[in-house]
Amino acid sequence: MKEVYRCPRENINCRRKLVKLIHSTNVLCVVSLDGSIRSPNTDEVLTAIEIKCPFPSDKQPPVHYKLPEYKVCRYLAEIAALNTDQLLYISYSKASMTVFRVLFSAELWQTIWDLVKTEYDREISTKPTRNHPNLKTIKPQIKEFTNRNVQFFARFPHVSLSLI
Repeated sequence: MKEVYRCPRENINCRRKLVKLIHSTNVLCVVSLDGSIRSPNTDEVLTAIEIKCPFPSDKQPPVHYKLPEYKVCRYLAEIAALNTDQLLYISYSKASMTVFRVLFSAELWQTIWDLVKTEYDREISTKPTRNHPNLKTIKPQIKEFTNRNVQFFARFPHVSLSLI
């Protein structure tokens, strides 16, 4: 994807990548990744990694058992930015963790990216005051995406190690 370039950034305890998605000369989106799995031979990205620690409440479990729909646009952007075809989504708590495989949808990503370019790729960009009319068609596509392109792998009990 030629609209992508990488900019390394150092954090306190880990090295992460910031990826800028650009169109024309404008930076339209900056994606901050939790990590990736790379080929030991070619350094090619095999999968993006995203780890979330949901804030539990009395009404929801401590980990996700379904990928939250409101995160789909972000995760598609991460997959596109890394030029790979999947993302591992890990939902973590002190008690357990769940793992999902998220498969890329070029069609849905292009729809989202076109909307971003329409809204923000101009000399003077302003914050939208209302939802774009195309959101009504994108929301059902996102719901379908979570049913078709997200695979639940497993739930693991929490394991901790302590060094003596």
